[in-house]
Amino acid sequence: RQALSNGWDLTKLDKLISKAGIKIVPFTKKEADIAAELMSERMEVCKTCNKIDWVDTMIYSFLGCAPTVLVTNNIVDFPDSDRVHTPEFIMKAYSRAR
Repeated sequence: RQALSNGWDLTKLDKLISKAGIKIVPFTKKEADIAAELMSERMEVCKTCNKIDWVDTMIYSFLGCAPTVLVTNNIVDFPDSDRVHTPEFIMKAYSRAR
């Protein structure tokens, strides 16, 4: 959606993703069920755009696929989870583990 909104050529984007070795995980019925359940629990809308944030909910639905950690500065839009962290948290945790 964002690529199309920005006028990107999706064929070039696919080639870039492939060249970088990035694996695209399909959004299946399992993730759709998780996202729908989350959305039914959070009927409030974004105070800025006045819309339900489906993108964040779709991303969060992948956390059922262990071992997955979501790294984002936007942690307020996700239910409490030990697998949703800010980049700063991850960097500190990584530094301590070394």
